[in-house]
Amino acid sequence: MTDFVIKTENLSFSYSKKKQALKNVNINVPKGSIYGFLGPNGAGKSTTMQLLTGILPNKENNIFVFGDVLSNQIPSIFSKIGALVESPSLYLHLSATDNLRCITQLKEISETKIPEVLELVGLSKNANEKVKQFSLGMKQRLAIAMTLLGEPELLLLDEPVNGLDPTGMSDVRELLIKLNKQKGITVFISSHLLSEIEKMCTHIGIINQGEIRFEGTMDALSKRGGQCNILIETSHLKKHIELLKQAYSSLKTESENIFKISLKSKEDIPEVSKFMIQNNIPIYQLKIEEGLEEWFLSLTK
Repeated sequence: MTDFVIKTENLSFSYSKKKQALKNVNINVPKGSIYGFLGPNGAGKSTTMQLLTGILPNKENNIFVFGDVLSNQIPSIFSKIGALVESPSLYLHLSATDNLRCITQLKEISETKIPEVLELVGLSKNANEKVKQFSLGMKQRLAIAMTLLGEPELLLLDEPVNGLDPTGMSDVRELLIKLNKQKGITVFISSHLLSEIEKMCTHIGIINQGEIRFEGTMDALSKRGGQCNILIETSHLKKHIELLKQAYSSLKTESENIFKISLKSKEDIPEVSKFMIQNNIPIYQLKIEEGLEEWFLSLTK
């Protein structure tokens, strides 16, 4: 169990007799990983996050953090954990430095850490600016800076890029990767934004309707993906459409000269190319449509 920073064993939770939010959830977060916890809205992500941070009580003692039962370690364990659940609480009328100073006083941490964490999140130049002047992405990075003040070994982040523009998302993503690689911090990130998780995570758990549908490495999920969709651009598609539909019943037109077909695997792609060449159907572009979104939809539909 010591190989896992977070481990749950048949974790269940109900808000009422009629509403069971989690059903026998087993999570295994390896030390040093960036673990993406994915699921559609209402799947149980936030409930899990609140249980992992002690916001919701757990009476079964089946949540283990750093190899020991979580409830046995509260509140001392929070010196090793940085958590950002839901929206960050910031004092907008104060500067970034003063916001961090409030946290150092609450946690009894030396203020000498403030310049270091501001540098880590790329806000050194904005240290004395009032937070109300910050963009949403800057506020999110400041909130992450707050979680870093105690030099945590584990970060628990609930939807940290939700509502950010592409630049803000990229900034937060690069920051989390840097913290993981340079500081060795294990990151547990809950999100529904598939493309962001795919770009940064080493491991993934997919939850739907309160149950884990998949857990493992990104490579393992890729191999399990199965069906392969390809987009093909040709010319005069109307002229060839009937012949193509006879050969590939899954064909769907995407635009005037672009169509999509579903194959069992990548190994079938050469046969598609061969068929089109033999029937004098030009191929201008062939693109494989795969990735976390396809796998995610297949596991949660």
